[in-house]
Amino acid sequence: MSNFWHNNSISRGVTKGAPVAKEDSRNPLYLLYCIDCSGSMSEETMIYSEDGTAKYIPKIVQANEGFRLAGESINRFAKENVRFLPKWQVIPFSTYSNPLFPSFETVHDHSLTESQFTANGSTNIEALFNTVVSFLTKKHLGNYNRAVNIFLLSDGIPTDIDGWALSEDKYKRIVDKFKEYLEKNDLDRSVELYFITVGEAAEPFGKYFASEEHCFRVEESQSIADVIDWVTRESLADVTSAPTNPIDFSDY
Repeated sequence: MSNFWHNNSISRGVTKGAPVAKEDSRNPLYLLYCIDCSGSMSEETMIYSEDGTAKYIPKIVQANEGFRLAGESINRFAKENVRFLPKWQVIPFSTYSNPLFPSFETVHDHSLTESQFTANGSTNIEALFNTVVSFLTKKHLGNYNRAVNIFLLSDGIPTDIDGWALSEDKYKRIVDKFKEYLEKNDLDRSVELYFITVGEAAEPFGKYFASEEHCFRVEESQSIADVIDWVTRESLADVTSAPTNPIDFSDY
């Protein structure tokens, strides 16, 4: 981050105050990751290492590695890009949704090590979207030009809080309610939705949540970690060529 420091001085003498950081003037870029941590994410899938060796690794372990790689890519972007200052929030969800941070924050070493997820419970998307909406407010986004990328990774059919699979009509109503919130508050012009599906079960949900060009499938023997990082880097490349939109939160 390209901060510079200067010393405060007083009119008499040479006393100097503490260094003051200049505020970063780049447009904020918010990256919100939603990771399915339901019980099925504990299952192992086969991936190939660089030397061609087949390994069986739990999906949740691959997801942990993916967010570490994505965080490193975001950090590189922050150092090189003169237009955007990226910040992220990570929401593991299963029966309940528990964001890692109080608000969006720049990627630090500690935030990379905090994203150590465990897999248990259901795939309760209603609780997830309620949590996501709570961060799409003036309190967390501010009232100025910015872009928001939302990533959702799942390996299964959406459920209710008790783990019962939702019908297509039910999960579509939940997604529609979320998208209506975006549209009502003019956020649809700034928010880009991405979906990463692990296997086939989550594909119908993913294709309803995100546009076709923003739906990505982890293929057999492919690393979930690599896909998370690749989608992150693709989204960063896309946002640099897109306009930022001023949003008025006065009606909230």
